[in-house]
Amino acid sequence: MKKILFVDTDPKLSVAMAQLFSGLDQGFEARFAASADAALASLESVPCDIVVAELGLPETNGGELLSTVRQLHPRSVRVLLSEPRQRELAARYAGEAHESLPRGLSQNALLNALLRAAALHDVLNSERLMHLVGHMKTLPSMPGLYLSLIEAMKDPNSTIESLGEIIARDIGMTARVLQIVNSAVFGLREKITSPGQAATFLGLDTLRSMVLSVGVFSQFEASDIAEFSVAQTWEHSMEVAAFTRAILAAERCDKKVLEEGFLAGMMHDCGKLVLANNRAKRLRAALLLSERDGLDPTETERRLFGASHAGLGAYLLCEWGMPSTVMEAVCFHHTPAQCREQDFSLLCALHAANSIAHADLDAPGGELPGLDWEYLERLGLARRVPHWIEACREARTPAGARTNDAA
Repeated sequence: MKKILFVDTDPKLSVAMAQLFSGLDQGFEARFAASADAALASLESVPCDIVVAELGLPETNGGELLSTVRQLHPRSVRVLLSEPRQRELAARYAGEAHESLPRGLSQNALLNALLRAAALHDVLNSERLMHLVGHMKTLPSMPGLYLSLIEAMKDPNSTIESLGEIIARDIGMTARVLQIVNSAVFGLREKITSPGQAATFLGLDTLRSMVLSVGVFSQFEASDIAEFSVAQTWEHSMEVAAFTRAILAAERCDKKVLEEGFLAGMMHDCGKLVLANNRAKRLRAALLLSERDGLDPTETERRLFGASHAGLGAYLLCEWGMPSTVMEAVCFHHTPAQCREQDFSLLCALHAANSIAHADLDAPGGELPGLDWEYLERLGLARRVPHWIEACREARTPAGARTNDAA
């Protein structure tokens, strides 16, 4: 039985949600609270799988409540509801919620979001994944520089320049960030020379994603993993990030989704880094077994480890409070049909991008390894694949070369 706690001052929402969930035959129980204090008291007596909080709560706002829930009940999926006029305040608490939704969203849209959150919760809280995580000697920590950025972004007096200065204090981080910014991933025609300038061109969320991904990968670079190449995983992740952004752009997604797509692409294989660092020989065996017998690598991982690198990566992102769309994309990027998706999404883009990155784009009629055509057909998106491939070809070409070709 999945338990969902709604924390909202509008009694109409409570009535509507109670009626909506009572009509479902899917094992959901809706609970309600009208304040942060009442919500915390309710959670102490009956923990809930999903917590949905209105931003404009009295005394303690919904963002602060979810921050507390994150500390006391880290396995709960956290959803923040806000009004358009609360955009700036909601942005300050973006890191405390797995998903931010507009208050007043249609009941069906909210229900779909919560059903997807429940599916993600099932994976992240499975006994086998918890057992695997519990027996890991080392897990990557959230980079300190990333935490500093999060705290600084909550300050309404922060500026792009001041946030850029935080990154500039770390010479190594600055060099890696500028390397990414000036690569073909973003296709900028002007050379970027500082983190502040990068934030101006790309946005703070994308810059923050770079700091997180660089910080995580750097924790593994010094490891002696003979059976696994961190450098190759970094290159692959960079390409998948570029391809994911290109596919999202081809589908005319907004800037926020493009930024989340970059983060999902960079972090989609972070679970492999953890497995390689803790179970290198067994990971190598899984890779060889999959190649020899033509098996799905994630299925082989589940047999040998109890969980796949995708689920493990999503677990880390959940621990760090990443958006649910990013966690969902990472969790199901090999098995998108397991998600309750109804339309094109970040998950769909990442799944296709990962497949295209493993293909030979120069070979006519080449196969796309692991692409779930049945899933795409169900969503009516299979016909879009050729357009996505062309978008990925463009993303792989340096900006200067595209400019010269056009001339």
